[in-house]
Amino acid sequence: MYKFLLVLVLFTSCIQDDELFLHSTTFDFEEVEIIPTPPQVQTVSTIGDSRFISHGSSKLRYYINHKAKNRFTFVGSLTDQYNFGHDAVGGSNSQHLMNRYDDIPLADIYVIMFGTNDNDLQTSVDTISFIITQKLAQGSKVFYCAEIPRDDHGDGNHIARTEIITQMFQGTPGFEIIDLRSPMLNADQSINLNLYHDHVHNNDQGARVMAAHIAMAIK
Repeated sequence: MYKFLLVLVLFTSCIQDDELFLHSTTFDFEEVEIIPTPPQVQTVSTIGDSRFISHGSSKLRYYINHKAKNRFTFVGSLTDQYNFGHDAVGGSNSQHLMNRYDDIPLADIYVIMFGTNDNDLQTSVDTISFIITQKLAQGSKVFYCAEIPRDDHGDGNHIARTEIITQMFQGTPGFEIIDLRSPMLNADQSINLNLYHDHVHNNDQGARVMAAHIAMAIK
């Protein structure tokens, strides 16, 4: 809250009998109270699989909101342990996601990381591109996350999926990429296992790293 006291002094002049006289008039104004407009709270939907809800990521939305100073309201057809809405289901593949797609609520922002449970790369690409197209068409912003790495042969699909989605939507208004892969790697590009619960899922420290990058991107 800011307060200002305004005082205006008006000087006028006149000439009488060859002498210059200055007259002043003072106007007092009331104290003005200016209350800053609070930042707008936006709704956010996190769409994904276990990497957005299981193990360390059970606290992902809590950490995002903490980093963003509670600027977001998380919405979804499900709720996590902190009562934040979300649409991330462990073990979910494309068919599972499309079966519950109509339950995903309207949001200002969608954050998507999905596909690790699809054996077929093209199936996951088709599902993700459909969702991105639909959400952009409704006027929402979409942030697609370059997937966190996994410590097995499935990591190739993670890399390929991110490259394909990036090529399809890069430069599209309302679409942005959040790089969650790089922060989970060591300097030599090996996986930083200190951030992982197992070969696929991040731990609590990994969730904090992911949340920091997501919060910075969608703020």
